[in-house]
This record gives sequence, structure tokens and C-alpha cells, in this order.
Amino acid sequence: MRVAACLAVGLALLTSAASALAEEPKASPEAIAAARAETDRLIAQAGGQGFFVNETADDRTLMPRHRASGMGCRFVKTQTNSIVLDAAGTAGEVATCRSYDARYKVTVTVSARRLEGEVKDAYKAFTAADIAAYPGFMLQPDLTRTMMDAKQRAILKRSFNRWSRKDGDLHRAGMIIIDGRWVLTLDATGPGDQVQTTEIVSDVVWLDAIIGALALAIDGDKTWTTGG
Repeated sequence: MRVAACLAVGLALLTSAASALAEEPKASPEAIAAARAETDRLIAQAGGQGFFVNETADDRTLMPRHRASGMGCRFVKTQTNSIVLDAAGTAGEVATCRSYDARYKVTVTVSARRLEGEVKDAYKAFTAADIAAYPGFMLQPDLTRTMMDAKQRAILKRSFNRWSRKDGDLHRAGMIIIDGRWVLTLDATGPGDQVQTTEIVSDVVWLDAIIGALALAIDGDKTWTTGG
């Protein structure tokens, strides 16, 4: 029943999105250029030239992509957005993208960093840090997934999703290790009574981050090119 309900909701969302797209006029070249310029500004502000590529292709969604990991940073143009590179100077190998949605008061942060050590150690360290910062986690079952590419390489290992409440806010944490090389993490906060909204807003950002990294892991020779 739960699966059927989820599929029904997903179909309704897709139908709604398709209708909305059909009704919306196509963005003008000038509007897309303005969105791409804003993406360039965010990258430059972080000192991220050479570490990020601008893949923005419409006038509403900004898409800087982290070259090394493939992580996409889905920013809605009207939100407050920022990119942060590791201050320690690790050649852009630690990257963070953060957005704040004022409509729903939801903050979403996704990060990518090189895996150091074993997968199990990275998982334990991240879990311990979140439990310490946010006691009272609503623990969901730990999900271990292994995806194999055409060369029989393990692409995705170990993912989890945890929720907690602190000071009236809802907190969501997630981690995925891709290709045994990159650790992608999710950190989202929202109003304590807005579980579904926080999940939907953070899911959109999280999925874009993961999909890009998976694509790069599967097609290792791919070179990200400037979109548009």
C-alpha cells in the first residue's frame, strides 16, 4: 500500500510539473544569459573558477557543477545561494553548496569531499558527529546499496537518511559514498512542523547532487562542458 501511495503521489507530481512546463513560455535568450551570469558570479565569489563549470540552461534554475566529483548544485534563482571551497587549499576537492528558501524557511547544504580511509570509517564518523550535534535522531534503517557499472565497479556504497528535531527545527542528514572516492553529504533544516516540505525541497537538491556524481563515476572519461 505504501509503495502504491508513493507511486500515485509521484505520478501526480510529474503530471503537475508537465502541465506547468507546457503552460510556461520559453525563456528568452536574454533571461537565460542573466541566469548564467548569476551562476558565474557565484562561482567567482567562491574563487571556484576551474573547480566548477556553469551548466545553467534556463532562467529559473542555476546549475554550477563541481568538476572533480560531478556534484551538481541546484540553485533556484530567487533563493539565497552560495558556494564554499575548502579554506585549507585542497585544490577544490572539498566543495559545499548552500541555499536558503525563504518561502518555506528551509536551508539545504550539499558537500563533496575526497574519501580518506575506509568507507565504514567515513560512515561511522559522520554518523557520530550528527548524533552528537542532534541528539534524539529519528533513526531510519541504514540503507546499503551497491550499484555496478558495465565494468563491474562498485559505484555507490552506503547511504543513510536521518532526521531529528532540535530547538524547534527539523534536521535531515544524509551521506552517500560514490565510486569509493567521493563522500557526498546532505544537511537540511526546516521548521519542526514541516517534515514533508523540508523533505521535498531537500530531495530536489540532493538528487541533482547525486545524479551528477554518479554519471561521472560511471563515465569516468566524461569532461563536463559549459551548458547552454
